[in-house]
Amino acid sequence: MKLSSQKNIFKLFTICFVSLYSHWGMASIDSAKKAFEERNYQIAYEEFMKYARIGNAQAQYYIGLMYYQGKGTKADIYEANAWFGLAREGGYRNAIDMMQRLRRELPSKREAKSVLQDIESLYGEQALSETLFPILTNDNLLEQQLTPLKVKTPQVPDTSGWVLINVNIDENGFVHSPKVLASYPEGVFDTASLSAAREWRFKSQQVGEQMEQINDYVIKFEFKSSNVRSHQKYLRSLNKYTDTLKITARSGNADAQYLLSRLYGQGIMRPKMSDKIRTATAWLLEAAKSGHAKARFELANRLLDGRGVQTDPVKAYLWLEMAANDNYGPALTMLAREILLNYSSEAEYSKAVDMLEKAVIKGDENANQELGIIYATTVYDRHFDPYKSTQIAKSGLVLDDQHPDYLTVMAAAYSAQGSNQKASEVLYQAYASALNRGWPTSRLVSLAQQLAIDLDAQQVVATTANNNNVNVSQKSRVDSGESKPKLVPIDRIGPTYPDTAKDKHIEGWVKLSYSVNRNGLVEDIEILGAQPEEVFDEAAISALKQWRYEPIVENGKTVKVGGYKVKLAFTLQN
Repeated sequence: MKLSSQKNIFKLFTICFVSLYSHWGMASIDSAKKAFEERNYQIAYEEFMKYARIGNAQAQYYIGLMYYQGKGTKADIYEANAWFGLAREGGYRNAIDMMQRLRRELPSKREAKSVLQDIESLYGEQALSETLFPILTNDNLLEQQLTPLKVKTPQVPDTSGWVLINVNIDENGFVHSPKVLASYPEGVFDTASLSAAREWRFKSQQVGEQMEQINDYVIKFEFKSSNVRSHQKYLRSLNKYTDTLKITARSGNADAQYLLSRLYGQGIMRPKMSDKIRTATAWLLEAAKSGHAKARFELANRLLDGRGVQTDPVKAYLWLEMAANDNYGPALTMLAREILLNYSSEAEYSKAVDMLEKAVIKGDENANQELGIIYATTVYDRHFDPYKSTQIAKSGLVLDDQHPDYLTVMAAAYSAQGSNQKASEVLYQAYASALNRGWPTSRLVSLAQQLAIDLDAQQVVATTANNNNVNVSQKSRVDSGESKPKLVPIDRIGPTYPDTAKDKHIEGWVKLSYSVNRNGLVEDIEILGAQPEEVFDEAAISALKQWRYEPIVENGKTVKVGGYKVKLAFTLQN
């Protein structure tokens, strides 16, 4: 799912609202309540304000209470009255009693009305409906279901009940990491359902121009007893369970709110006329307002796809940022990709890479593949690490040795290490594997163009092999500048790893500048920097002298062009 077409809108919108939503990173509203109970009022005030500003009625009530009592902030009866008013509008019942009490204490009803209007214009239901909340379009929309290619039904007793299993689905459609999200009766069907879920397989999922791992997908198992009385007894029991769950959710519990959204979305619960909140998306919004990271991410995707809500990429981006600030892996990956599509500085680029690295720690394989390419192809020294790319590729190829994405990462790593022959061979292998699986190839083709590899060739042209079977990392990162013609390499020989450095397990890099003469040969080589100094200089210069490019033609004549730069990295690998 892409947000890039809305990037300019996002930037303008974010600038306008930075003062309102500048502290979105949060775990849940429970952290604020805990601080309040422990009398850490300053912290509690700051935490509650984060939630109050995004429409959480319970947080708005607490902010009103703290203004009324002068805890964590200066006492202000007009501010207290205003925040109690917002909490009452949001359905928080305790706020009604406080509003009635304050009505007798307010020195000026005109001033109270003015302050209330000011705060409502920023954080009231109507204001947030325009800037943040989704507009619902379908009251009974069930969750989007993926296409299963193989299903397995759990072997369970003749008893009514259900289980929701959370799973990750890899690019080949296989299920990984099944966990019980919820079940009723609790624990009765869990073991059998987990075992069955592991055997499911789905159609591979393509998102944009690449195959994706799907995180936190829910498989539902529902069981109905053949005994009518037994099933009716179960329905009565389930009704009590859901009523209790609603009470917990209305008290502000984010997990209960999120579970209700799932139960409505999976069709296990159906709305009653007496329910104020009646849909999966409405409960998802409540969970998101209470700080549930997964709910925020799902709400962002619904706003992008228009599932049950009006499509709104600006609101989607705001919820996505909140989920990413909560360190939810898929949200970090999605936001990082958007930044990488539109970054304008090294700082923005580094921020995106840092997000991807956090996402990997959270177990997101999509982020791992992104990093594999970045470490091998980035133009920024801080992030260039072809050894990491190789390790990512190797780990991904353990379970699937023909995985197109990890083969692509491996090819990029080989190219960065000066092994152009291996890079060509592996990238061609990745291309063939992607075609065989019906996977998109646009990203792979783009990398091939960047590395000057012809994927349509009948065979891969060989280049000089590395000496002593030592992997020599060569970062072919030519910085030609906007005013210089693009170089088309014919031959780029990998440098020979110095024996002394190899024996002492020394790694490093050399950055050089050079010119390309009228015949496509390299001249005017100068060392711009090296780490460590003078260890790899001769090897780097010797290799660069052997590079050859297609002659540069300008106005029908071959010309010499200078000022090109390249960084050669020397990395020992096991």
